[in-house]
Amino acid sequence: MTSNWKPEVKKEGFWTERHHNVALTSAISHWVVTNDKTTLKRIDQFFVNTISFLEKTYNNNCLKHSYLSHEGKGLDASVCSPWMTALLVEQFWRFFHLTDDFRSVHIIEIFSEFLSDKGVFYFTYRNEISAVPKYLSLFDTKEIESTDPWSELHHACDVVRFIS
Repeated sequence: MTSNWKPEVKKEGFWTERHHNVALTSAISHWVVTNDKTTLKRIDQFFVNTISFLEKTYNNNCLKHSYLSHEGKGLDASVCSPWMTALLVEQFWRFFHLTDDFRSVHIIEIFSEFLSDKGVFYFTYRNEISAVPKYLSLFDTKEIESTDPWSELHHACDVVRFIS
């Protein structure tokens, strides 16, 4: 599969919040089934790295990455995905309910700040103002961000689950 990737994508790597979600989901599932201490250490390191990354102010409270690593095509911009973050939040909630590890809550709070500050746009329909989740939050080239409230309805459901 990766043999067809452009050289610049191969060099930078290809990852998104969705990839982090899959990694954390797999690790938690493996730990639940096996109670393996090595897997729990891997989960712990995931938490340490995630918190460290999120607490850097220039990351805007999200798992910021390049547009290239997200979309596989070039644009000199940093992005975060509210709906993919929502998938990851589900796993942090899951781990919290299994362990009462409040680092999960801390990460969710940070992601919530991102969502409210940078992850939505506002639009008016029939005199009612609504906050609509963005598909991608772009930090360097906001002028190309999609603000079509009807374009990402299925992804908005993931974000609503995150909020609730």
